Amino acid sequence: MILKKNILLICWDFPPNDGIGGRRWAKLAKGLQQHGYFLHVIKAEIPRGNNVSPWFKDVKNEHILLYELKPYWLKLWLNDYTSLFSKIKIKIAQLALSIGFKGTIYDKAIGIQKRFLHLSKSIIEKNKIDELIVTGAPFNIIYYAALLKKEFPDLRIIADYRDPWINSVNYGIAELSEKRLQEEKNKQDLVFKYADVITAPNEFLIEQIKETHTGKSNSVQFKALPHFFDPDDFILSKPQAKDPAMLKLVYAGALYNDSDRYLELLADALLVLKKNYPEVAVQIDFYTNHTTKVFLNKGLNNSVRFLNPIGDKIFEVISNYDFSLILLADHNKDFKTTKFFEFLPYRVPYLYVGPEGFVSNSIANEKLGYVLKSKQDLTDIYNNRLHKTELSGFNSIAQHSLSAVVQKLIPLLKNN
Repeated sequence: MILKKNILLICWDFPPNDGIGGRRWAKLAKGLQQHGYFLHVIKAEIPRGNNVSPWFKDVKNEHILLYELKPYWLKLWLNDYTSLFSKIKIKIAQLALSIGFKGTIYDKAIGIQKRFLHLSKSIIEKNKIDELIVTGAPFNIIYYAALLKKEFPDLRIIADYRDPWINSVNYGIAELSEKRLQEEKNKQDLVFKYADVITAPNEFLIEQIKETHTGKSNSVQFKALPHFFDPDDFILSKPQAKDPAMLKLVYAGALYNDSDRYLELLADALLVLKKNYPEVAVQIDFYTNHTTKVFLNKGLNNSVRFLNPIGDKIFEVISNYDFSLILLADHNKDFKTTKFFEFLPYRVPYLYVGPEGFVSNSIANEKLGYVLKSKQDLTDIYNNRLHKTELSGFNSIAQHSLSAVVQKLIPLLKNN
């Protein structure tokens, strides 16, 4: 393979670090190296006892070179829940970080700016790199990366937002004082000043990012770079025969704090289905670390199981279910999760439960499943299943594959 060029990629949770934050760019790095690019990746030092990422296999490649940065020791104290002195250490860390830093103290990359810049400059100079891709959260690494433009004016910077920054409900942003929030805005304004391209998984996040910019106008480009599925992850298994007297639904992921009212609708829909079809057994399996009392309160505890997450093994069982639940809340109703795309090759229809938005409309319009809007809807959906109504949307999922998204990414690179 003839290598085209070196790229510096900065991704905090890049494999072997475990965590969903590393998946997007582990896969894209895999795709880029297949097109002849060599990637130098700066990542966080893998925590002691950390599970190895299931996507590490995608980046164990001679054309992907890893460099590690140790997180700031006080930030480690902030997340230390294992020692006898955890409460004291956390209080000390909160106080010290609040005094030492002006923005949020809950950004994982806080306190490493000097070491980050030193390592980045060394890699850039040694390998004659003029292309940098950085992804956040944590958002401080996007800010640090933007600072490199001052010393390397010809460096092309692509800043990828996987989540909202200024208007985030996470990373302590929502609880910031006006003064501390302004500090985060100042950091983002500098990113807007020096980044050449800002990407995000969808147009809705792109618009949110634009709306939170408070600096002067500049020539930064905004491009949607969607999530995707990797055909190499597809596990071909023989699904069990569907029993018409059994309706099986599956959910894998977090249960959001404000989603109970939508789960109430699902529970009521189950009660209507049971009334209309008393002979039908219903089973919903939630693979999650969270729980809810909604189904217990409705007397449906025998129909619902809360199971421990099983990671990649979910792909071995997904085909045995009639529907895959998509549960969202008001704050993310327009954002397709990675699971949304990863489940596509299995052709299991989606059953959306949540507020109306881009995701619900997409499922309905693209004919990938059904949207639960009323408690009668589940009965109608069950009838469609009995009549084997086809969902044609699964015939055109190639547009959501890794290779299709890599083809969107390559034109954004310098001298691609």
